[in-house]
Amino acid sequence: MAKHLSHVQSIHSAGVFADIATLKALNTSSATNFPDLIWAYVDTEGEYYLDRGSSATEALPNTVAPTTGTGRWIKKSTTLISPNNLLKLLASIGTGTSSFTLSSFLNEAKGLDITSAATTDIGAATGNYINVTGTTAITGLGIIQAGTRRIVNFTGILTLTHNATSLILPTAANIVTANGDVAVFISLGSGNWKCVTYSRANGTPLAVSGITSLTLSSFLNEAKGADIASASTTDIGSATGNYINVTGTTTITGLGTVQAGTRRIVNFTGILTLTHNATSLILPTSSNISTVAGDIAIFISLGSGNWKCISYSRASGASLVGGSSAGKTRYQFAALSATNAILPWTKVVATGALPSQRSAGLGTGVSTDPYVIHSNCTIESIRATIAGGCVSQGAAGTTPTMRVDVYKMNVSSRTLINTYRISFVAGTIGGSTTPTSSFQTSILNGLSDALSAGDIIGCEFVPEISDNNKLNGIISGMLSIQTTE
Repeated sequence: MAKHLSHVQSIHSAGVFADIATLKALNTSSATNFPDLIWAYVDTEGEYYLDRGSSATEALPNTVAPTTGTGRWIKKSTTLISPNNLLKLLASIGTGTSSFTLSSFLNEAKGLDITSAATTDIGAATGNYINVTGTTAITGLGIIQAGTRRIVNFTGILTLTHNATSLILPTAANIVTANGDVAVFISLGSGNWKCVTYSRANGTPLAVSGITSLTLSSFLNEAKGADIASASTTDIGSATGNYINVTGTTTITGLGTVQAGTRRIVNFTGILTLTHNATSLILPTSSNISTVAGDIAIFISLGSGNWKCISYSRASGASLVGGSSAGKTRYQFAALSATNAILPWTKVVATGALPSQRSAGLGTGVSTDPYVIHSNCTIESIRATIAGGCVSQGAAGTTPTMRVDVYKMNVSSRTLINTYRISFVAGTIGGSTTPTSSFQTSILNGLSDALSAGDIIGCEFVPEISDNNKLNGIISGMLSIQTTE
């Protein structure tokens, strides 16, 4: 500032004085002879300037009150020039000055907060750095000369409305502010402004239009979006993240509108129906899907409110079921007798023994080779066939039954999945023990036991005696487990 004040001295100088007393004796009544900011030099103290508007209490040597006249002589120091007096000083240089060079830094004061409004007049701010408070959308920033700069800190959420003339924003799109966001605006004159930089408080950049691809050199950690309650149109297009929970039980017929190619991973937290539509909600199997808690689906937007489910994983691990019989597989377990002298079948396997390939040592009540399940499935029905009559021996009783035990097995133990009982038709009361030529097949339906890929299963067939009614005859039957994959 010393060089600048020397420049002022050459325009408005009161002279050089030996001491403060001589300076104090000057009559400053005439504004013509002693204009505002006139410069003076005191040999014992240094530089002073006259502030004609000041009536501050005299405090020598920093503030000198003239014996006669107006204003106060202010000693130059590191805090010499206030914002208002700086403006006076600049004005004293004259309008012809095109630049102002500081020999040190300039500490600016923060301006008063300004409340957001449609036109938030930062041009009239009391400082170059200000807070803008409130949540009202902003469409203009007031009028001030071109080149004026304002640094604005936003304290809340509001919308800056882009305009290609009056409020030019980065990305040429509206910006929604957050607490702590900071923007730098430059006046273009006539009430027009341009935002030359915008910094988000969380450090993320503004979205930039026109990017067609992005190559990452490492992984990308995405944030989970807020939960969305199910509705007829469950708008996952407006989700706040690519992975979301969909809550509730309302049937879903649509997923909202977002640009084609958008991906959403959806975790369902309850039971609801996804309604298949060949255009707007394309589902695997081309049929409705009933969700359960923990099911996860991946949807891809096709644009215009249309979506396709490209993956659906059930929490149970089971596959989706189509509407035809193509998904049904029959696992068969043969049980053929070695002789026709089984009167009746009996369970002869010791506790803990494995049902495996039949041998003389294991007896006739054990299945043939165990079967390895290749995919998740559910037991739906069991069929048993027996060659030889079902006869009664003695008084009438309940219907003879065959018990079927289905096990999961490993190399050293077995775990019972379930026990099923299949009824057969009784023969003549008091009839002969000689097997007849009758042939019977019985089916047990309505089963729902789950099997998993990799399970090794085997069966035991145990004809049961009740009230002397029993299965009798040449046993050459077959048992099958029909499953849905």
